[in-house]
Amino acid sequence: MKTMLTILCILVLATVAWGARAIYKFGSRTERVRRKVPKSDPPRYKFVPKTVTGADIDLLWDRQSMVGGTDKEREQLKNWLNKKGLKKLKKECEARYLTGDADETVQVRDGNFVIMANPRASYGYLYIGAWKE
Repeated sequence: MKTMLTILCILVLATVAWGARAIYKFGSRTERVRRKVPKSDPPRYKFVPKTVTGADIDLLWDRQSMVGGTDKEREQLKNWLNKKGLKKLKKECEARYLTGDADETVQVRDGNFVIMANPRASYGYLYIGAWKE
């Protein structure tokens, strides 16, 4: 509860803010990677399993909103989120091995922009807030 109050206080002080709830998964998964078979004529390929560990953040289209600011400020925040903010958040979640049962806040700052997220031990959701200072 303290974390959400902190986020709400920050959002009130910001000129423009965005908030969302996302589906969040962290763990290992097996992907199939295509490899070329050496010394084959014509070229042949085989699929090799590869284990990948990482985070998946899937935004819910009906669980996000943006408040405050001018149209220009909203556009700047939206562009930053789509181009940099969400990618940096995903990398930070992976670096901290943030799992769905954690109650830890992850914060990323980039210039005047800030994005903060916490799964709040929800076992599947990630609560995200972003704003321009």
